[in-house]
Amino acid sequence: MVEYRELPEEREARRIVAGELGLVVDRFEDGSANGMVDALIRTPFGAVPLEVVQDVNVPERRQAAALGQHGRRIDVPGLVPGWYVTLKHRVNVREVRRQLPGLLLRLDELRAGRPSWASPSLAMWEQDLPDEFRRIGVEYLAPLETMPGIVMLNGEGWEGSYGDDPLNAWVATVLEREADVPAKLRAFPGGRGDAFIWATISSDLAVTGLMTDPDVAVVPRSLPQRALDLPEGVDRVWVACTIGRRRGIVAEGGRWRWLNCVADPARALGDD
Repeated sequence: MVEYRELPEEREARRIVAGELGLVVDRFEDGSANGMVDALIRTPFGAVPLEVVQDVNVPERRQAAALGQHGRRIDVPGLVPGWYVTLKHRVNVREVRRQLPGLLLRLDELRAGRPSWASPSLAMWEQDLPDEFRRIGVEYLAPLETMPGIVMLNGEGWEGSYGDDPLNAWVATVLEREADVPAKLRAFPGGRGDAFIWATISSDLAVTGLMTDPDVAVVPRSLPQRALDLPEGVDRVWVACTIGRRRGIVAEGGRWRWLNCVADPARALGDD
């Protein structure tokens, strides 16, 4: 049987939990059966299961892979100025690369009749773009005055949540989407355990910003006074971030608190 490979974020989660609790946290999942939890926290009262999940945006990951495969740069002779272009995450990158050069060369024609303030020398968001650009999934255009003949592609940016309680709302959303996490904990002997969520660059900006290490943050950071009601089978939720200088947090006993560690993104997501 091929040895089951532990993911880097699983290994780093074990390190964080072990350091915080002062307990041994062992690997458990070895690929020998379906539905195994990732790790076990060895407490004096028995083993507590730990399941690790990463908050990822699947369309963004697919787009990043497609941009890496097909290229982020397009050379378009005669194009003045060059353009920086961001794309919706669900676009077909190859189709964009095929159609975009011709559309940019015809930009003045396609923008005929646009408001006078929408100057082609200025950046344009989706609502200001001709329909032809919106149809292929362009979100934003910005001129590259010093790079004529070049188009640079990137994925769309990320927005933040501005509700009163973005952290609890985000955790609830992740655990609802990753329903197998509480399900695995409920299926383990004892019927309950810990979930560990990795926030990433694609997570809610309000969450990743909140997790900025309060010891170094320019703007004071404070956690919600109360934690969310956790799904059945989840006793505690750990949260760390793959973005640098973010302090880990944990929800237990109905309250959030800071961890003593700042997660190491390189160690979390680096190669073995």
